[in-house]
Amino acid sequence: MSFLIAHRGHSSKAPENTMAAFESAVDAGFTWIETDADMLGDGTVVLVHDASFRRTGRTSARVSTSTSEDLPGIDVGRWFSARYANSRVPTLANLVDLMNQTGLSANVELKLSDPTPERIDDYIDTLIRGLKRLDPESLRNRVIISSFNHRLLAALHLAAPQLRLGCLFERSRFAPLKRHSVWRNAAWATGAEFIHPHHRELTRKIVTLIRAEGFGVNTWTVNNPRRAARLARWGVGGICTDGPKGMTPQDAPSSLRSDGSTPLRRTSGGSATDDDPGNSSRTAKLSN
Repeated sequence: MSFLIAHRGHSSKAPENTMAAFESAVDAGFTWIETDADMLGDGTVVLVHDASFRRTGRTSARVSTSTSEDLPGIDVGRWFSARYANSRVPTLANLVDLMNQTGLSANVELKLSDPTPERIDDYIDTLIRGLKRLDPESLRNRVIISSFNHRLLAALHLAAPQLRLGCLFERSRFAPLKRHSVWRNAAWATGAEFIHPHHRELTRKIVTLIRAEGFGVNTWTVNNPRRAARLARWGVGGICTDGPKGMTPQDAPSSLRSDGSTPLRRTSGGSATDDDPGNSSRTAKLSN
């Protein structure tokens, strides 16, 4: 069984990366959302995809030079529709509050803009402190941290090895079938448990290969129910979607209506097992 992840919240129904989008995801039955985390100049972690607020906030202000005092003046909902006018940029703290209130799980993508060494250190420390407002079991089972920046993932793994990580890959940079594949090297270097390629990079053979080495496979961004059902048959776990008709937990194919659990676990001996009784167990020598 695969599970659906609401991309930047329920972004087909509400402005991306807003509390309205996250709450809409909950209302639509999603148990997981995906969001992007950057950091303001004053050290506040905010949920925004771009390095500036130009596209969604209609202001040229950069995330890295803005402060929390600027947020009330940035409307990130009006671009989507008048209904969402005056939506504000949410903070990580806002999301954690919602997770604590609703049981929602989150794939948080690291999107640190202007990543100087000082900002990286502050970002990782602040992110970890913010997530620790979840109880330890929730922190382990209801959070996945992903990024295209694998160095950032590796630094986070050193600071918080209890967090589950997923390596994101741009299209054409995945190299799945080479002996020294990019995905394999990145997973080993970061301590990742999940591989997150674009869905167009995946075939049944590639999914089987990755899972046989003990990694879970989550993918992005799928808005076609037939394609999603095929990915589920191949063994893809999390399927990120904007949530159009046919791609919500209420109306998606039955193979996409699991409770959102992510059963892959790494054992103390260094191997990974899949506890889902619907799939054969697999092990691999993995290093923390």
